[in-house]
Amino acid sequence: MKRVWILFVLLTFGCSPPIVNTDRETQGETLKEGSTSEEKTTTGEATQEQSPSDDGIDAGITESMPEKKTEVIAETESVQETSIETFTEPTPETKPEAHPDATPEIKPEAHPDATPEMKPETGPKTCQERLNQSNSDLSAERKKYLSCAANTECTSVGIGTECRGACPVPVNTVGKPKVQALVTKINQTYCKDYRQDNCPYATPKCVNGKPVCHQKKCELYDCRTRGKKARDIVEDLRKQNLTCRADTDCVLFWSGTKCAGACQKAVNKTGEPIVKASITDINRGICETYQSDQCPYATPRCISAKAKCSNKVCVMVTKAP
Repeated sequence: MKRVWILFVLLTFGCSPPIVNTDRETQGETLKEGSTSEEKTTTGEATQEQSPSDDGIDAGITESMPEKKTEVIAETESVQETSIETFTEPTPETKPEAHPDATPEIKPEAHPDATPEMKPETGPKTCQERLNQSNSDLSAERKKYLSCAANTECTSVGIGTECRGACPVPVNTVGKPKVQALVTKINQTYCKDYRQDNCPYATPKCVNGKPVCHQKKCELYDCRTRGKKARDIVEDLRKQNLTCRADTDCVLFWSGTKCAGACQKAVNKTGEPIVKASITDINRGICETYQSDQCPYATPRCISAKAKCSNKVCVMVTKAP
């Protein structure tokens, strides 16, 4: 009976190891589920598959850890790549939008009468072109400064350049420095190295002249030209005033000036004041300094005469001695 009881006890408690193993497996599953829950909490991933190993808890934990590290490293690299891409991506330039009430910018339109902007032209190249250009520029500049009211407002200026020699020309006192500045500019530009380029150069023979104001314009006359100019002016005016109907329409006047003496000549009464006014102007202008400039002066010997109307023209008739 005792043996039977012992056998019963052995048989009964001999089956307990499977139960213990079952408990262990249950505990392993519990621990495994706890570990999986922790992994879910840490990584946010889905529950890992249960290892088919019979090693229990140790096997489950050992197999699950490498997968967890791999997932964490993969997530870290993904985060780094996302961070780098976000940093390197250029921000698009945003243009400020126009305010709906803002006044639109209006560009000024070209005036129809405005002078178009001219581009600088290429300078003259050949010797003749350079000479012509210098002559043209100096002539245009000098013509701006010829007006005068008296001889004292007139002077002369040299216009010789590196392209050519030249005699002095008349100009008023205001324009003289302007012309001289232009000569300097010409010599520094298209007349520079003119003679070194084997271009022909010449200087004319000049006659000394006197700057005078004649008919409100500066002129430069030598002695001979001044005397001839005075005679021509008086004679031209006299010829324009010779018509008459009777002898009483005609008179005599002295036609001499400070440039030269002259005898009486006939003119009608209408033209007499005109001719006399011209002589006064000549004596104050081209003949004012004629004699002091050492110009030759002469007076002819005159005979008695009278004015008469002949064929409706005033003439001078000499009296018999």
